[in-house]
Amino acid sequence: MAGLFVLLIVVLGFAAGEFRGEGVLTLTAAVFLVLWMYFLCMTFIFLLVYGSRARNTKAVISPEEVAAGGRAGVEFVRFPEDGYSGRFFRVPGILVRYVLDLRTRDGRRIRREFDPGSGAGSFEVKERGAWFSCHDEFAVFDALGLFRFSFRVPQGDRPRILSVPRRAEDVLPVSVRSGGSRRRSEFNFERTDNLTEHRPYVPGDDPRKINWKLYSHSGGLFVREGEYERPPHSRLLVLVDTEADPVLFSAEAARRGVDLLCENALAAAAVSAESGQEVITGFSGGKIYGEPPASVLALPAALPLFGGGADLPDAPGECGCLVLALPRSVVDGTNGSGLDRFINKRTPGREIDLMFLYGTERLDECGRTCAALYGRKPGIRAVNFLCGGPV
Repeated sequence: MAGLFVLLIVVLGFAAGEFRGEGVLTLTAAVFLVLWMYFLCMTFIFLLVYGSRARNTKAVISPEEVAAGGRAGVEFVRFPEDGYSGRFFRVPGILVRYVLDLRTRDGRRIRREFDPGSGAGSFEVKERGAWFSCHDEFAVFDALGLFRFSFRVPQGDRPRILSVPRRAEDVLPVSVRSGGSRRRSEFNFERTDNLTEHRPYVPGDDPRKINWKLYSHSGGLFVREGEYERPPHSRLLVLVDTEADPVLFSAEAARRGVDLLCENALAAAAVSAESGQEVITGFSGGKIYGEPPASVLALPAALPLFGGGADLPDAPGECGCLVLALPRSVVDGTNGSGLDRFINKRTPGREIDLMFLYGTERLDECGRTCAALYGRKPGIRAVNFLCGGPV
């Protein structure tokens, strides 16, 4: 479009110069015409030269997993064919760029341009999410922006990079009910007489840990430093309900709200894992994952409330269940939302810990209402929290 506009100006310049008999206008129009022809011809030639070679250039992103706010690197891998060395010759005013276009399922976007001739580059991943791209672009354009030709470099349907959430600094002050066997309230130590697994006693140590046999030989007080005895096996399922009420959340606020849920879910999972529990995770529209929670919690995307297709995965037997959700203006006790369907189809007697989280006082009343209404359901312990978050 810009090229056509400049061409129109050139034509008008020639016409005005001819009509008024001013050589300056004619000369100026001639200069612009030469530039216009140069940029048009060179961008078209570069398009023909590199059109077939772009298929042999691939952008590899590493690492595949990065913390939100971190940086990822891009390396351009070339597959030479017909003697193509991967080098890009240059002419003045003509640029060749590889355009990386990454998006999440809920509309976040990263678009960066790199010089493929440099061989590598980097970019910042500011927000949490699983970043996909149907295709990248290989673009040829002029420095003035008059002409731009690009063609697509197809990509797969797997996420090209996972930006994992930060762990919430403040752990939610709630004791989550675990499944399976009951957890011990404190750690026990295995008995050991190995001196290398002892340290000198200091005031405040538990006297029960003193090795009196060692005292009888050495005359000094030592406490056992054996390995912790693992508590009885128990399992916790942490679910993130990513449905956001459009009455309360804009598209951007919904994404920030899901970030808040993921950050607190990661903190809850970490604390439970540190206490010896087996932690599994899931989210709306997904399945149950046994992988590290941070990697899994990069995948959730904000979904519209009552939009359908956002069911929470079924909880396996013999495990506790913690569900983190955003407040909503409509609490439908039938099958209106994925959360309602999940609660209604649970096995009889199954208990669920439900937490409504939000990052602004504007939602406090709504959060309390949701907690009160869902808390009336048998087996549901519902609470609400105002968290320090990005919403």
